[in-house]
Amino acid sequence: MEDATQLWVWWQSLLSAFAPVFTRPGWVRFVPWVTGMVLCWEEHTITQLLTALGLESRWRVLEHFAASGAWDREAVERQTLQLSARERPARWAG
Repeated sequence: MEDATQLWVWWQSLLSAFAPVFTRPGWVRFVPWVTGMVLCWEEHTITQLLTALGLESRWRVLEHFAASGAWDREAVERQTLQLSARERPARWAG
């Protein structure tokens, strides 16, 4: 159980880096969406994501987020690059 707890703490710390680029409602929807994307190794349908997370009753909210959610793409990309560089620094010149 300790391994699962440590993994969850690690996952939350990775996701927390993205909190500033979302509104609060968007953030609440982004976390289960991206977590479900990671847990589902094949096609990433909303149903599979929610089933993997045990959140089937929340499908309307996540469906709405996927269909009409908006965020600053460049800010998310910038944050992804910064996080990647921090967690896995390049081993070559650039």
